Amino acid sequence: MAAKRDLPLPLLLFCLLKTISSLPMTSQPPEFGPLDSVTLLGSPTEGFVIVPEEYDDVDDYTVISTVPLVPTHGVLERCDYKPCLENQPSCYELSASFGCLCPGLSTNKVPPEAPNLGLVTLNGSDVTVAWCEPLSYVTGYIVTVGGQEKYTFSKDKRSGSIGQVDDVVQVCVSAVNDAGKSKASCTMYEPSDRSLPLKVGLIGGVLVLLVVLLMVALIWRRRRQRKQEAHISRAQ
Repeated sequence: MAAKRDLPLPLLLFCLLKTISSLPMTSQPPEFGPLDSVTLLGSPTEGFVIVPEEYDDVDDYTVISTVPLVPTHGVLERCDYKPCLENQPSCYELSASFGCLCPGLSTNKVPPEAPNLGLVTLNGSDVTVAWCEPLSYVTGYIVTVGGQEKYTFSKDKRSGSIGQVDDVVQVCVSAVNDAGKSKASCTMYEPSDRSLPLKVGLIGGVLVLLVVLLMVALIWRRRRQRKQEAHISRAQ
């Protein structure tokens, strides 16, 4: 027993080294086949792919980005969109089709801005209201007359008739979408004097009558003058 306890120091070191060399190595780099690829996820390099080649070191692997790059040449143009023009595709549709820009256009997550109210004019016997689309996502428009009567129009409309308006009244237009309604854009409408055409017609008729009477008077006077001249000539 004493001989086993007092082992020589060189023999003890040899046994320790042999035991350590027989343990599995956990720090060896992983092995990849020539066609294998590894994506690093959950890190700042997510979206990049390591493409291993036939190198001895993992450090020699090539890193290739899979994220599409934004072109550094060329400038994106604004969409050819006119906010006051009727019956045209929306700026969203133009942007999706042609890749153009709609700067300042808000989304359907927030209520739209107020539209720009244009002219309120008399068209025949009806009043027509015109407006321009705001820089917002819009699904329709509401026109109110005097705060009571409401008229609804589709998103591609930029004007609409509100019928006959005989009194001075406030006319407002608002834009709506899925998130709500915009503030109103308003103006006061003062109807023109509808009796003016009648007055003009009456005045014109009176003038024509006066002209006719004047012509009749001149003709009657001329004939009378001829009769007098004829009577004088006979008397002589």
